[in-house]
Amino acid sequence: VERRAWITVVGRELALDAARVAAAVNGPAFARLPALVAAELASGRPLSVAELAIGGTELADLGLAGPSVGRCLRALLDAVQRGRVPNRAPPLLRLAHNLSTTVIGARE
Repeated sequence: VERRAWITVVGRELALDAARVAAAVNGPAFARLPALVAAELASGRPLSVAELAIGGTELADLGLAGPSVGRCLRALLDAVQRGRVPNRAPPLLRLAHNLSTTVIGARE
């Protein structure tokens, strides 16, 4: 997950080039970084909440409002990145509903 966070900060467009530079500058400790970054980019997993199959509008339809929307989106992203749920609307909506009634709370 840390690698994904790094790619998100650097940006998809620059991540592979940045990994190659890091490997060249830092030597053997970073030698595998370009291959790891390339594999992550090729995986198709979302790197940010903007890449999820659902967004704030769908969460508002579930009754979420305010900061709860952001917390739920981050929890959904984490679940997708960890392979717990696919990045498709139906399973994300089910998980969001469960989160909204158990962990996050429907209203702030």
